[in-house]
Amino acid sequence: HLKPQLALLVLLLLLVGADQASAELYTSAKSGNWFDSATWTNSAGGAGVPSGSDTVNIKGDYTVTVSNSATCANLVFSTGSSVGYVVFSGPAPALNVTTRLDVGNSTANTTHPGVLTFASDATVTAGQCYLNKQLKNGVTKSEINMAAGGRLVAGLLGTGGGSAEGNTIWNPGTGTVELNANNTLPATVWTNFNNLTLSAGTTTLAGNLAIGGKLEIGASAVMNLGTYANSTAN
Repeated sequence: HLKPQLALLVLLLLLVGADQASAELYTSAKSGNWFDSATWTNSAGGAGVPSGSDTVNIKGDYTVTVSNSATCANLVFSTGSSVGYVVFSGPAPALNVTTRLDVGNSTANTTHPGVLTFASDATVTAGQCYLNKQLKNGVTKSEINMAAGGRLVAGLLGTGGGSAEGNTIWNPGTGTVELNANNTLPATVWTNFNNLTLSAGTTTLAGNLAIGGKLEIGASAVMNLGTYANSTAN
């Protein structure tokens, strides 16, 4: 009676192994559209378009444009001593990073910033979203810019990197940020929002918060002010 169970277990292990083996590392080869295979080189040395199980690195002062619905497991820009840029075009473009999005490198390197610029109808969804302290040539800082609007959905907002405090730019603009899991908002960087929606989980504050637009708290969500009751919302 154990043979069918053992066969099923072996099959499941093979499927998991095949899925892990199919994951690739894609690195930007030039500026271009996300869906253009010539924009990327993969870990096998070929071209292709990243998919849901892949890790993506953007560097070389290249700009990658998302014009449709793109997905990957992890996205880091930049991974070299250069700047990586992500922008959006077309109707309702979307970027889904299922595990972790790093705008600016999270390591102790100090010259690896990234710049993420939203379009008005762009949506970025990430399991975790980090805006990391990096500075290139004393000019370009890691930046998330929602001046035009758009929507950022994440389970967690964080900050790291190896550069000094102040070497990030967070511009909430006219955008909306949605938090959908248990998280603690950092005491720096993520301290002001236009519209903030808590759709699930408990969001705990590590500092005072300023919300220029609307604060919406869903039926299954909680905001834990802690000692930061001076937070403001319009």
